[in-house]
Amino acid sequence: MLSIIKKVFPLHLRRAIWKIFFSKYIIKLENLIFKSKPLYDIKLPKDADRYIDDFTKSLLRRNLYERCELKALELLNFSTYDFIDIGSSLGYIASKVSLQNSNKKLILVEPDIDLLRFTERIFEKQNQNSFRYYNNAIYYGDEEIFLEGHGKSLEKKITTTSINDSKINPISLNKIISENNIDKFNLLIDAEGYSFDPLFHEMEVFVNCQNLIIDEEFTSVYTQERVLNKLKELNFSIVFFEKCWDSFVIGAKKNKKV
Repeated sequence: MLSIIKKVFPLHLRRAIWKIFFSKYIIKLENLIFKSKPLYDIKLPKDADRYIDDFTKSLLRRNLYERCELKALELLNFSTYDFIDIGSSLGYIASKVSLQNSNKKLILVEPDIDLLRFTERIFEKQNQNSFRYYNNAIYYGDEEIFLEGHGKSLEKKITTTSINDSKINPISLNKIISENNIDKFNLLIDAEGYSFDPLFHEMEVFVNCQNLIIDEEFTSVYTQERVLNKLKELNFSIVFFEKCWDSFVIGAKKNKKV
């Protein structure tokens, strides 16, 4: 349906349709009508409303939340190795991966402690995999970093200039891998402005990364050409590439050694 709308309607009409389709009145009515419809494939805590706003619920019901990441996931084999989720947010993608896996390590990294506690409760009764949670952010600079934003908004972001917001401890992929004795692994990075950093700061850890999904927008520093060339250098082939919202989602798999 979305692909048809993109082909038939120009951008300004698509934006008008979006505003109508996702107006606060439509969303409120929808949440009343479909209140009992499950949002995830696994059971959520009873107080999920504290963490998932009405707009996000609407996206979940319409299969639009993390739509491109899910499309990339369908093309990649995330059921074979341990899984690291950088910027796990509501744990939605991790919930999909957990149902594909058994006897695997699932590592969730999220700077928002409230969201991290929510995901802990989602998975507390799942015993087919082992879970570990990090209240950290991937960051390679020398500055202190903070979480900017309040409430249950998913728009919180990492900043280096905050005074009143929560200080976040940075962590590296290498440390996560070492602490959990991980060998080969699959990786999702959705770090809101910092997702490309590991490709250039921790190239060595990607030797054992078998499948990779990145959600990020290109910049003057990390141009499309530079990022795609780096993935090629790290021996990945691109199997999915699509613009979603204001960023691009890239799905890549490790090339087999000849």
